[in-house]
Amino acid sequence: MSGDNPDIWLVVGSIKHWRFGLKNGVWGATEGMRSMWGDDPRKGDVFFFYVSAPVKGVVGYGVFE
Repeated sequence: MSGDNPDIWLVVGSIKHWRFGLKNGVWGATEGMRSMWGDDPRKGDVFFFYVSAPVKGVVGYGVFE
């Protein structure tokens, strides 16, 4: 784990995006979005996966390894 204070990330996408990721066991972002991140994720950081449409809410979470 990255120290005692992991960063918390909110990752937003449509339900279609998350269904594809779950079905295929993949998730990622384009290199072009890197400038929006700030620091790179570190081991132990927590990601919350948020659906933006058709409903809004957190659908899962994960810890960066």
